[in-house]
Amino acid sequence: NQHATSSTPATPEPTPIDEDAIDNVKDGAAGIISTAAYTKAELLDQITYLFHHESYASDDPRIIAESRRIIDELWQARLEQQAT
Repeated sequence: NQHATSSTPATPEPTPIDEDAIDNVKDGAAGIISTAAYTKAELLDQITYLFHHESYASDDPRIIAESRRIIDELWQARLEQQAT
């Protein structure tokens, strides 16, 4: 089989998400989450949309994962704030 012997070029590692973009999205997300007007599913749409403004594809699996992480982090912080 000819394909088995030919070397395929290594796919480059995906570029990490820019820290400034993450910070910008977090700032926007904090404002959205503080309103308590959204479910987590709606927040995911909102946060991936913020990443879209930072020139990332809102359907990129890394963006979705990072958006979920941001939501969980800010959601937890908000719950702790309410508990005090």
